[in-house]
Amino acid sequence: MVYSIKNNAFVLFILLILGFSPAIVQSQCTGADGSITICDKETDPNNQNFDLFNHLNGSPNTGGTWTAQNPVVKNALSSETGILNLWAINQFGVYVFIYSHPNCPETANVTVSLGGYPGENNTGGGANACSSNSTVDLFNFLDNNLTSLTADFNGTWSTDVGTPSAFLNESTFNATAAGPGTYTFIYTVDAIDTCPARSAQVTLEIHRTPEPGLGVNISVCSSEDLSTMTNVNLFDHLAGGDLNGIWTDINQTGQITTVDDSEINIQEIFTTPGLGPGEYRFEYTVFPTHGVCSEETTSVLIQIPELSASFSVPNQCLEDSLTFEIQHQRPNGVFMSYDLEYEIIDTNNQVAFSGTLVGIQIADFADTTISHEVVLPNTTLTSGSYTIRTKEIKNIQGATCGSFTVSESSFVIFDTNINIPDICYDGNSIETTIANMVDLNGNLSNGDQLVNYTITDITSNEESVITDQNVNFTNGEGTLILDFTNFPFENTQYSITFNDAADNGLGCINQNFTIRRNPQITGTFIVENQCTENSLVINIEHQRVHPLQMTYDIEYEILDASDAPVVTQTETNISISDNSNNIQNHQFSLATTSLPSGIYRIRTKEITNMTIIECNDFTVAEDSFVIYNTSINIPDICYENDSVDATISGLIDTTGALSNDTHLLNYTITDLITNQVSTVNDQSISFTSGEAILTLDMSSFPINNNNYNIAFTATPEDGTGCIDQDFVVRRKPDDIVLGLAIDNTCDASNIEVTINAPILANGEYTITYSVTNLTTSQVLIGNTINFTGGNSSFNLNLENLDDDTYEVILESTQNDTTPCRDDTEFEVRQTFSIGGIPEKPVLDPNQSFCLPNFNPDLPTLNDIQVTQGTNLTWYDSETSNTSLSTDTVLTDATTYYVSSTNPNNNCESSERSEVTITFVDPEDVTSNDTTPTFCSIDAPTLANLDAVVNSGTIIWYDSLTGSNQLNDSTPLISGTSYFAVESINGCEGLNRLEFIPTIITPLAPQLNGSTLLCALDNTTLFMFEESISDTGTFELIWYDAQQGGNEIDNSAVIEENITYYIVSFDEASGCESERLPLTFSLNNCSPEDYDFFIPDGFSPNGDSVNDNFFVPHINYFYPDYTLEIYNRYGQKLFQGNQNSPNWDGKNSSSGNEVTSGVYFYILQYNKDNKPAKQGRIYLSK
Repeated sequence: MVYSIKNNAFVLFILLILGFSPAIVQSQCTGADGSITICDKETDPNNQNFDLFNHLNGSPNTGGTWTAQNPVVKNALSSETGILNLWAINQFGVYVFIYSHPNCPETANVTVSLGGYPGENNTGGGANACSSNSTVDLFNFLDNNLTSLTADFNGTWSTDVGTPSAFLNESTFNATAAGPGTYTFIYTVDAIDTCPARSAQVTLEIHRTPEPGLGVNISVCSSEDLSTMTNVNLFDHLAGGDLNGIWTDINQTGQITTVDDSEINIQEIFTTPGLGPGEYRFEYTVFPTHGVCSEETTSVLIQIPELSASFSVPNQCLEDSLTFEIQHQRPNGVFMSYDLEYEIIDTNNQVAFSGTLVGIQIADFADTTISHEVVLPNTTLTSGSYTIRTKEIKNIQGATCGSFTVSESSFVIFDTNINIPDICYDGNSIETTIANMVDLNGNLSNGDQLVNYTITDITSNEESVITDQNVNFTNGEGTLILDFTNFPFENTQYSITFNDAADNGLGCINQNFTIRRNPQITGTFIVENQCTENSLVINIEHQRVHPLQMTYDIEYEILDASDAPVVTQTETNISISDNSNNIQNHQFSLATTSLPSGIYRIRTKEITNMTIIECNDFTVAEDSFVIYNTSINIPDICYENDSVDATISGLIDTTGALSNDTHLLNYTITDLITNQVSTVNDQSISFTSGEAILTLDMSSFPINNNNYNIAFTATPEDGTGCIDQDFVVRRKPDDIVLGLAIDNTCDASNIEVTINAPILANGEYTITYSVTNLTTSQVLIGNTINFTGGNSSFNLNLENLDDDTYEVILESTQNDTTPCRDDTEFEVRQTFSIGGIPEKPVLDPNQSFCLPNFNPDLPTLNDIQVTQGTNLTWYDSETSNTSLSTDTVLTDATTYYVSSTNPNNNCESSERSEVTITFVDPEDVTSNDTTPTFCSIDAPTLANLDAVVNSGTIIWYDSLTGSNQLNDSTPLISGTSYFAVESINGCEGLNRLEFIPTIITPLAPQLNGSTLLCALDNTTLFMFEESISDTGTFELIWYDAQQGGNEIDNSAVIEENITYYIVSFDEASGCESERLPLTFSLNNCSPEDYDFFIPDGFSPNGDSVNDNFFVPHINYFYPDYTLEIYNRYGQKLFQGNQNSPNWDGKNSSSGNEVTSGVYFYILQYNKDNKPAKQGRIYLSK
């Protein structure tokens, strides 16, 4: 390695000029620029810690900062220390590093000229690539033994003599284009300053990629003669490729039995149960000659397709064309055409029809399987059961499948019909007959059948769809009931179609028919209940299904409750329709003077002179009605108030008996003087023996008016509708009304006096008022007024009254002679105060309550803290007039309001104080695991327990009750109970959750044996476990690191210079012990135990067999040995040791190959003073 320092003379010159001025020295605290050239950086590991500060000139101060001018190298520099890792700079060149100091405005530079490192030569077979790789990166082969040092990547690649340059692109070599062979490349880094250019050489071996060739598939129809394919060689179906590969039976047919097997029996595949027709793949794999190349595969597919066809004939109706299909089944890629002669036979096995089809295709040009359809006239066959089958197949084209046929199929030709007679039907249910119903065997049907059909009105196109109607068939015949309820009466033309599939015969029915139905004309007497004073109105209501016109005469009779006729009369020329043929009713009336109150029946006695179509049976149905004679009695007396009791009598029910029911009455009262009306609805009145008391409310009428009318608005059906009567009512006169209005009874400033006095026609009022001090009983204000009536109001002057409690009294007397007057003296009085309102209470407006402190109860208003105030009253709002009990339970997030009351005047404070309540209610701690298991190696604490709280914090205790609080860093002890509770601002939850952890501590493994081993024993980690102390039930596991790392399988063979780590492992908990580090030496081998010998010859002829001379395993017995090879003239040809054990038969000095013959060796054991051994070697080419 070369270091070169420059510019020292220049630095000295500058210092002389400056004269060592202290001020100047102060400004140069970063020192002066320096430079250095470094060649062969890889030869000195200290270049990983190159100190730039030592290469500053002058007297720089420490504590500055370093930066790299070229950001490419910034990761190799420590800006604080100035330590530069030259090995981390993998580009040769000149680099400037700048030193700055917070006390200096100037900076100083260190320039490093860094020579190139090309990496190490790789010419001994270590560079390999596959010929399939078109982008081989040559940098992968510039190797050394240091992981922290790599070759510079800004050098230049070139080819050596004999290696074509056309396949090299910068550092990438196209091995695919170059082909297999050996190629030599030179990597050169340029000269820098005094550092010369350097180069490294890579000899790259390109290995041939395996070539499996192209498989040719074998397709054999399953119907062919496979006896000729019992010994098929798969190599015969392989185009090109290497012949040193192996065949694999992918579908496990059992045909490939050895690695050299290539013959298969296709007939055996087809006949083996579980195999048969299908596809079977045999894969051919060719392996590489070098591990750098991957294995390659191709395959041969054995196809044994199965072809089939079948007739498909649906059951059909006799009147339809006969249609059938030939349906094909085949795998993709198989094509065929053929001619078919077929025949149709009946149940007697007689040929009913035969035919020939020519050129039937099983697939189209798009490789889609197709069917062949045939349509024959409906005269081809009669009704019955048939089978269609293949007679002969000819002229097969395409696939050679001589056994191909079309499978037969059976079908039925139906001739089922329905009979619907054209007659007049009385109802909507029409009985029909289904005939000639046969089953799938062509036999007449017997048994139940669910049918589905649609009836269509041909005139209106209206449809009725019927599903799952049961019909019982006997010898092919069954009765079907059709429902015409939903069709217009006047329409007669219909069709019926069965929705069942043709395969049960009903689907063949599609028939038109005619239906005529009875018009169904009816009449009904309708008579409303009536009052005795009204005429009896009789209605005859008509109904008809069919819009026919008809007239008739009717003789009717009315019968009383004993069924005795009381009226018999005749009504003539009654028509059921008007001139437009619209249905109409008939009405006539009868005087009721001859009918007393009671219940009656009206009925038809005889219908005469009726004009109607056939099938009609007409009558008028009877009806019942009631004649009422209900009355009301309202006495003409003087009433004390506005309520007047009236008596209703004579009310009967619908049976003619006196009513004992409750009725809802509707009526109006009319003032006959002013015509004012009062309407009353749904007044509930209970009757006993037809009589009840009805209370009339007269408050809405003037008190001095006496003449009224009452009329009931109910229909005559409940009897009260017959009442309409005038009556007289006299009521007590109004009294004077006195009023006192105090603006504030607790701090009055004004009293308003109001007087509302009815005008007296014969007398006057005397009004007196006074204000008295209740403390002194002194009357302070007073006055008297006389008048005959009217309205008056005035205010009392309170300005001269002191703060105290008072009483105001207002009195009235009168001397009139108005009838029915009872009271002549009236008085009102009221207590009030001036300045009597207390101050509002004082309290904290926000108060919190810890609910667990009140458990099992809740806090109440009594628990709110009030600082100042007495006689408290609580409210739920600032304006509420409803107070709350002091035992009221508080609710969360609620504001309450409180006032104080003066006990002397019961006056309440004008303002209310408010307080907002907050509940603190910690929830119970929850956990998914209160009995957790931990590993002692993890040092678990309380913080590792799975305790979950809602919003507060967790407090830990050592008991279920008590106050020994624990820090959450407290280490856990196995089997010990810990208790968690939620705390919110000092309010702890009611329940503590118990945790009981289990701490698993596996026994740490201990070494009981030696780590000095022999590599020839191939000792595995599992074998070495015998040297580890017994850890009981715990499993032993090996790792490659003290912490974390990867698990090592104990079947791994122990290697030297590697530290292994072994632990005890508890499988149930997953816990490990502390890791025990172990490092092994593999040189503890005794040659006597391992058949140590020295070979006596070799043949370096390049056949890769015995091409080198070496002493097997000597490095394990004598690691410091040396081996010298001499020719018979005493010339040393080779000297080897543990790092260079093989002699390739060449002169190490000249590199020339030696000739065949006898050579001599001297083996120095260099161990245990064992003497050297001499011997001879025979070299044969």
